[in-house]
Amino acid sequence: MTAMERIKARINELFLEGNEIHVSIILSHPRIHLENAVCVIKGVYPHIFMIEQIDIERPVSYSLQYTDLLTSCVKIEEF
Repeated sequence: MTAMERIKARINELFLEGNEIHVSIILSHPRIHLENAVCVIKGVYPHIFMIEQIDIERPVSYSLQYTDLLTSCVKIEEF
């Protein structure tokens, strides 16, 4: 199993569990900077996954690529 397949499988497990996860994101395009934000995974697709930040008054959704986890631009504490 490749690293990318392991990442996709773990994201899918977290999605099916439906629990809150803690995410840190540092991306420049689009500009996103989150530190230990509480999120839930809202969708899992072949090339991207969707998260929603729920620790703020108005929840915000982000679409992220699996490669962002591979390159450490996105870190999920529950991994």
